[in-house]
Formats: sequence, C-alpha cells, structure tokens
Amino acid sequence: MKPWKPALAQGVGLFFCISLFYSCATSKPPTPPAPVTVSSRETPLLRLHYVGLGRLDRAVGVQGTVTVENPLPEALRVQKGEI
Repeated sequence: MKPWKPALAQGVGLFFCISLFYSCATSKPPTPPAPVTVSSRETPLLRLHYVGLGRLDRAVGVQGTVTVENPLPEALRVQKGEI
C-alpha cells in the first residue's frame, strides 16, 4: 500500500469539511401567527348613562349607570378606578 500524497489528503479533508458544512441545514424561523380580526359585533361595549353630578362630603361624584356587553368567549374584567 502506497502512502497518500499530502495534496490528496488535504483535498479529501477539505471535501469532507465542506460536505459537513453544507449537510447541516438551518431551519427557517417559525412564521408568526396571523393577527386576529375582530368585527364590530365581537368587540366588548361599555356604555355610561349619565344622570348628573352629586356632592359627596368634600368631593363631587358622578351619578349614572354603566353597562358592559361582552360577546367574546373570554372573560372580561372591569374594575372601578379612582381619578
């Protein structure tokens, strides 16, 4: 058996390295989910029926009724806030 020539050994090594580099395929990043489109009939609705202003001790309060309609299947959270 004859010893390999250095140029042939380098060529085989280079071919092996290049083939390993090209055999590793990079995966494409996942596509983002499509945005959810909501029609006007599917949006939550908040109504305020204003009655008037009232004086409470040293503050002024608003009197009225608030109606919330939620046609969505998810729960809607409504909180009373302070200004």
